[in-house]
Amino acid sequence: ANPWGFFDMHGNVEEWVSDWYGNYNISDLIDPNGPAEGTEKVSRGGSWFTGQIDIRSAARYQYDDVLKGNQVGFRLALKKIN
Repeated sequence: ANPWGFFDMHGNVEEWVSDWYGNYNISDLIDPNGPAEGTEKVSRGGSWFTGQIDIRSAARYQYDDVLKGNQVGFRLALKKIN
C-alpha cells in the first residue's frame, strides 16, 4: 500500500480527475488546484499504452471532456468506515 493505504494505483488507464487544465502554482505540491473553469479536463498517470516514465500520478495531460478511448478512464474508491 502507498502512504494513503491505496493499492495498485499505477498503469492500466490514465485517470480523469475533476480539475480543468491550466496553470497552477507549482509550489503548492499537495493536491494543486487547477483553474475554476476551462475547455479541457485533466487526466493523470499513465496507461497500458504509455511508457514507464508516464506511469506516475504527477504525469498530467489535457483532453476535451468528451474524449472516449481505451487509455483514459477513472478509478472507483470506497471509503472504509469502521
